[in-house]
Amino acid sequence: MLARDQTTRLTVGAPPTACAHLIVPLIAEFEKANPRVHVHVVDTDLGNIDRLVQAGSIDIGLGMFVRPTGSIRTSLFKFTLVLASAAPRFQIGRTPKRWADLVDAPLIGLPADYPFQQIVAGHLAEAGRSQGPRDLVNFIDTQISMAAAGRGVAIIPTTAINSCRNWPVKLEPIVDPTVEMDYFELRDKARVLPPCADAFTSFLRESVPRLLAPFKTPRRASAS
Repeated sequence: MLARDQTTRLTVGAPPTACAHLIVPLIAEFEKANPRVHVHVVDTDLGNIDRLVQAGSIDIGLGMFVRPTGSIRTSLFKFTLVLASAAPRFQIGRTPKRWADLVDAPLIGLPADYPFQQIVAGHLAEAGRSQGPRDLVNFIDTQISMAAAGRGVAIIPTTAINSCRNWPVKLEPIVDPTVEMDYFELRDKARVLPPCADAFTSFLRESVPRLLAPFKTPRRASAS
């Protein structure tokens, strides 16, 4: 906990799905433990975050960044990928899917310039898929809602698990290989942030893996 007499404001930027279903609930918990800190949230497209960090508009950027142009990138935690499909209610499947199982699947994907989608496309190509997604949408929440409606299946990050709890979808780990990705924080290398910045990112580093625990060690798919 930070010193009781310290009052400060920390501005954090993240993509909309992460803000609504991952970051904001944890901010509430962090502020309860640190009542002298106010964390202001900026929900914005992933592509804007590095620019906002460098402009000083936000203190910390959060997301799946590949190559920030002028910021310091530090891994906060790792996440994996799951397949979302329609189900009677939200559930976590225990039998993994293989990338090879998805070669002909009716995929709902994100635009090709999204770093996350590029990694997904690479693994699908290695498995033998030659075509892109059947449907393209701009947001992970839309992927989830379309999967819930039976419009196809979606490969999504486990960081979206809280969003999925609102929908009748089944989440199944994807293996062979299991893909671990980093969720990063960005900071401007020229700025010195208040101590609450380190306290907040340490809190995320400790708290988020607990939320992702159901997908910590997915089993290998059985041979068919």
